[in-house]
Amino acid sequence: MNARIRLSVIAVGVALTLTGCGLPGPFRQPQPSVTATPTAVSPTPTVTVSVTPTPTPTRTVTVTAAAPKPRPLAEKACGTANGWRVTVFGSTSCGFALNVGAAYATDGGPLVSAWSPVTMRWYDMTCFGDLIVDCKGGVAAWVQLRW
Repeated sequence: MNARIRLSVIAVGVALTLTGCGLPGPFRQPQPSVTATPTAVSPTPTVTVSVTPTPTPTRTVTVTAAAPKPRPLAEKACGTANGWRVTVFGSTSCGFALNVGAAYATDGGPLVSAWSPVTMRWYDMTCFGDLIVDCKGGVAAWVQLRW
């Protein structure tokens, strides 16, 4: 057999082996591309095979973090108003909280109006409870009264 033909047969055999014989269909895995290049005819034929690997498929992963836990409101003792110990939460001022305590002690509840020395305005507060009374209203104000 002619050396050139033999070399071509060897190159085709190598290419078919590396590509899975060209089998079509969904069961065939992606294969690397193969290029066979015969060299000039010589007493010992050689075949150079270049293999280009198939790219690895990429995956996108989405991670959703849990919502942060709400921070507890800051609690501050403000003093007493007519026998009630007055505590505020959040950014409510002690001057306003003491006025809420005085209004609750004087008028009872559940609705009281109190003056804020910080904003220079009157605010309505709704109060509920017995020995521990929570008053909420105004602009996110929270005042707690303890007997």
